[in-house]
Amino acid sequence: MRKDKKYKILIILFSMLVVIFVVANVTTYAITKKNLFNYFFLREENELDEIWTRLQKDGEQSVVIDDYTITLEEYLYDGATYKGHAIFSVRKEGKDMREEMVEENVVYGINSAFGENGRFLFDVNGSMTSENIYKKEKDVMYVYYKFDISDVWGFNNNILIYDYKTHGNDWKKEENAMYKFILKDNVGTEMYEISDDGIKSHMYVSPFAIKIINFNLVDNIESLELVFEDDSKEIIVDKNEIKIDKYYGKSSQNGIYAYYILFEEELDIENIKEVNLNGSHLKRLSDTERGKVEKSYDKILEVISFSGFISKSKEIKY
Repeated sequence: MRKDKKYKILIILFSMLVVIFVVANVTTYAITKKNLFNYFFLREENELDEIWTRLQKDGEQSVVIDDYTITLEEYLYDGATYKGHAIFSVRKEGKDMREEMVEENVVYGINSAFGENGRFLFDVNGSMTSENIYKKEKDVMYVYYKFDISDVWGFNNNILIYDYKTHGNDWKKEENAMYKFILKDNVGTEMYEISDDGIKSHMYVSPFAIKIINFNLVDNIESLELVFEDDSKEIIVDKNEIKIDKYYGKSSQNGIYAYYILFEEELDIENIKEVNLNGSHLKRLSDTERGKVEKSYDKILEVISFSGFISKSKEIKY
């Protein structure tokens, strides 16, 4: 009898736990539109990087498509290295945006879509990598969109929004873009001069990346380091090995080569004391000197080596 009684007690306790879990799960979903597991265990995984707190306000570029209002709220764009972060707000009249559908799969060559039946898509011409993160609230959905540019032949500082519902199979043609959000360079970059056998080339250093412009193929970067005001160092290249993220080679039609090193994390370039390349200290150019140099360069570059397209999406619901 004691065994039967213990067994019944265990059944009752288990049943109570199931009921509590179901009630808690339903309540959590009703409030946050997330199940209990996602709310407690996926919240930190989807936290946004600190870079998103540094974007600069726009709020003036907006488009209305049917019942949707899509606005560029803030962005950070590096015109030297073609890396950008942008926050868009998406609203739909009478719609609980926590129920808005988004495409969450990893895809290649395009970004994740959102809206009714996945009708909307953000894109930039020449995108190398892009990522969408969605943060959903009751009255608004925020799209955190970041991108790198590899092929800048067609890139003209615009983020495009396409609509499949309006244009069908031709929706991704640039002339069919529903709106072009114009980006202006709002990231501080520094330019340094490189002298190699009397031939001058130049290096851009931004918080996101380094770009080297050269008239010759750069195949002898043995070392590259940034020295900060407190004498700390950031080793970019050591013994011909890239220490920070990936390395891409690019070339223009007129024989000017550009090389990019993209950083995993943002760097504080305001406190850079010196830049050393292959043991040589580089000269930092003034704004006037930089302006003269940039006029002499063809800004449009063609990719000569690239490994593929990557696009990811994440979703955050609150």
